[in-house]
Amino acid sequence: MRRHLAILVVVLIYLLMGTLYVRYTPPWQAPDEPAHFNYVRQLADGHLPVMEPGDWDQAYLNEVVFESGFAPSYTVAPITYEDWQPPLYYMLQTPLYSASGGSLTAARMLSVIMGAGVVILAYAIVLRIAPAERWLALTAAIFVAFLPQHLAILSSVNNDALAELLIASILFLLVDIGRPDAPASPAKLLFLGILLGFGFLTKGTV
Repeated sequence: MRRHLAILVVVLIYLLMGTLYVRYTPPWQAPDEPAHFNYVRQLADGHLPVMEPGDWDQAYLNEVVFESGFAPSYTVAPITYEDWQPPLYYMLQTPLYSASGGSLTAARMLSVIMGAGVVILAYAIVLRIAPAERWLALTAAIFVAFLPQHLAILSSVNNDALAELLIASILFLLVDIGRPDAPASPAKLLFLGILLGFGFLTKGTV
């Protein structure tokens, strides 16, 4: 445990900073957040998101986002242009949405927690490649954790958080399979396939 104390400290600081981003970033002031949140809202209301004309309403977006700065008098409910996305991230958010009464803060915190897994896996991947270079693994984790815009995205309602977590898990498993002292086993290959499937259910670019 003491050998990994440094990464524990990094993760705790990341969680603190992510919580501050969650707390002090005004509602909807993260990229595409209203559209991602409305996907969850539709699922919680018992409706499957459907792509239809008008999902991207440039005139309304200009008025709400650029002219009013998301003034409270405007509703973000019509902003549904992320309805085309695969459903896994939003399905994971739906029970929390229902339990929290549709709390944006709670939804953002779930992304922060997923991001903590990304930070840990960045450390583990580099450590698996270069076991003797613990400083390098820690540097990778610090870069992933504290790059400002990356931290901002991981602290918002956005399927990138789960997509990155799955990509990092896939990469870790591929590095493990590629080691000469640990050849691929049927169980590892099956797990790899499951992770890839979850990836495609999260974001097409995975």
